[in-house]
Amino acid sequence: MAFASLLIFINCGGSDSDPIADDPLTKQVSDLLSAQTWKVSSVTNNTNEREEWAEFKLTFTVKSTYTEGNYTTTGIPSEDSDKLVWKTSGS
Repeated sequence: MAFASLLIFINCGGSDSDPIADDPLTKQVSDLLSAQTWKVSSVTNNTNEREEWAEFKLTFTVKSTYTEGNYTTTGIPSEDSDKLVWKTSGS
C-alpha cells in the first residue's frame, strides 16, 4: 500500500516547465513584443531615403495567451497615406 501511494505521488508531481513559454511560436511572439512599440531606423523606396517616415511607429498589443492581438501605426506621412502596404490598425 505504501509503495502504491508513493507511485501515485511521484506520477502526480508538477512540472517546472511552462507549456506556453516553452512553445517556439510563443517565444517568437514574446521576442517580437519585447519592445511593444517599434520605431523605424530608416526607410528607403527604390534606393531613395525617405526621411519623412522618421516618426513611423508600429505598436503591438496581445493577449497573455498569445492567441490574438492588435497593431496600430502612427507617423505615416500624409503624402503616402493612400499607398499603404497594410492598414493603419488591425488584428
